[in-house]
Amino acid sequence: MRRLGLLGLLLAALALAHALLWVWSQGWLGGNPGSTQREPARLAAQQHPERWQLLAPQAASSALAPLQCREIGAYGDEAALQAAEAALLGHMKLAGGQWQRVDRSIAGQWLLASRAADNAADLERKKQALQRAGVEPLRAQSIKGESEPSWIVQRFDNETAALAAQNQLRAKGLRQVRLVAMRLPAQQTWLRLPALRQDQLSLSHPAWPGGLRPCAAETAPVAAAASAASTAP
Repeated sequence: MRRLGLLGLLLAALALAHALLWVWSQGWLGGNPGSTQREPARLAAQQHPERWQLLAPQAASSALAPLQCREIGAYGDEAALQAAEAALLGHMKLAGGQWQRVDRSIAGQWLLASRAADNAADLERKKQALQRAGVEPLRAQSIKGESEPSWIVQRFDNETAALAAQNQLRAKGLRQVRLVAMRLPAQQTWLRLPALRQDQLSLSHPAWPGGLRPCAAETAPVAAAASAASTAP
């Protein structure tokens, strides 16, 4: 009888323990840390759960790759710029503020050249005339709109310096040397995208001439408006 009484007490204690465990699991004794249903504060603290999505292994690797800087351009008018930016919003799905406009000055280019030759023999005669005056031509070059090449004497990215050099050569009797404006100074605008994912680098659009190009270094001007780029001996 004594053993039966002891066994009954143990069974009663076990049943009580199970009952207490069940009551605790329901949160009636202060909540259950493992139950999300009893933690509305944690659910409320989630940041935009609808934006989370599972990625395939290849997409996940692309998302983890380092972000890269790319540029689009160059643009010379506001309408083309706005069309390019609209494509960034609609085609690339970027948000405003994820790119910057970068203005760059492009230097002009002027050449001092001989008169256009009539033929190969005339080109050689002009070279000899320059050499007799102590000027060694840089190279023969075809200039836009001319059928025969000219001898290039000097190159400049500053028109004032080019005119001064032309006057000096004419003072030496080289009146055949002429000034040719190959490119006038211009202001261009680029769109810089400093943080693109790997999967965005292959995107293209008709409003992006030349596609996405690696960002140019900004430590020095792209083209400085200086004096002569090269001079004859």
